[in-house]
Amino acid sequence: MASIQAITLPSELEQVIFEQAAILCPKSIPRFLLVAHRVKIWVEPFLYRTITILNPCLDFRKLRAECSPPFPMECNTFLSLIRSKGPGFFRRSVRNLYLCPEDGQSDNMVIIFDACSGIENLCLVTSSTSSVLQVIPSLKRLHCVLSALKRLDGFTIPLLSSLTHLDMFDMSGWYEEELRAELAMLPCLTHLALVDRRFLPKCLALLPAWDTLRVLIMHILSVYAGPILGLLETCGARGLEQDQRFVLIDDW
Repeated sequence: MASIQAITLPSELEQVIFEQAAILCPKSIPRFLLVAHRVKIWVEPFLYRTITILNPCLDFRKLRAECSPPFPMECNTFLSLIRSKGPGFFRRSVRNLYLCPEDGQSDNMVIIFDACSGIENLCLVTSSTSSVLQVIPSLKRLHCVLSALKRLDGFTIPLLSSLTHLDMFDMSGWYEEELRAELAMLPCLTHLALVDRRFLPKCLALLPAWDTLRVLIMHILSVYAGPILGLLETCGARGLEQDQRFVLIDDW
């Protein structure tokens, strides 16, 4: 009986296979880590590609039951990981960061942002730590309360120079003319999402000359039961419906 020889793949091909498997099926990454030491080196960074840090008052047991790895964690848990693996590991690994920390975490946020300075997508549900954003050189997508941007020195800082997607919520205390002037300073912005209907007239004024903007989303927080044209006319923004880039939604 002829013996069956095992097929040995080149390590470069093995790496591509496992990395693609980690991207396509993140839930399987913990099992991939157990295959071999070399596989652990290849796929472990994908385990931390998305980091979610939440307020410790939340029910983490329920969240972990509903989420895929990496599970939502408290700030102190992630700080321990940074100390154990070193900041260089997370600088190479983390690309998406969701932050909803408790108050009084400014010092810890400095450590986290420094360790995760390679992120491209950031959701910041607080304004108290926005000053440390300037250590992130390659941010592409930013989802934040508008007050976080107001705490920065305008929209001209290097952080925002490469920004392509901006989603602003909780827009209280921001004036239309101020917003219009600041948005014009974002050279790479292609997607903009707002949540306040009082900015609709300014959107009407912005769009004709804004050639680089591909999509403008207006999220109406309260469900509007009437016709869209009626809403636009009431807000003094009739004509927006004719621009194919404009999207009006009442729920995410």
